[in-house]
Amino acid sequence: MRLAILILAACSATSSNKRPSSAEAAEGCQACLESHNPTANVVSDYSADGQLDIDRAAAAFEAHQVVTAMRYLDFIRSRFDASYLTLAEQVVAKHDDQLRAFESDCVERSKTCRPQCIDLVAATARFCLIDFPGHTSITPDP
Repeated sequence: MRLAILILAACSATSSNKRPSSAEAAEGCQACLESHNPTANVVSDYSADGQLDIDRAAAAFEAHQVVTAMRYLDFIRSRFDASYLTLAEQVVAKHDDQLRAFESDCVERSKTCRPQCIDLVAATARFCLIDFPGHTSITPDP
C-alpha cells in the first residue's frame, strides 16, 4: 500500500512538469524577444503626404531610431504608389549599414532567449531582420 502511494506521488510530480505546447513556447519566445528589444513597440505619426513620411523616416534614421524609420517606410510601401516606394528604397539604401548594425544588435541581444525559443535562429530572423526593397539582411548565426 505504501509503495502504491509513493508511485502515485512520483507520477503526479512528473506529470506536473510537462513541456509547454508549441503555441505556449512560441508566446514565451516572442515575449522574451520583445523584452530584450524594447524598441520593437513604437507608434509612428503617419501622414497622408508620402513625402512627409519619407522625410520623417530620414529624420528618424538620423536620430538612430531605426524602428520608427522603418514603420514610416512600411507605411509608405503599403499606402503609396511606386514613385514613393522608389524614394523609400533610396532612403533604405542610404542607411543600409545602420540597418545591418541594428539587425546584428537585435540578434545578439536575443541570444539570451535561447531557453525560451525552440528555434532561436528562425525566431530572431522573424523578429530582428528587416524585409524591405533595397536592403540585404544579415544572416543570423545559431
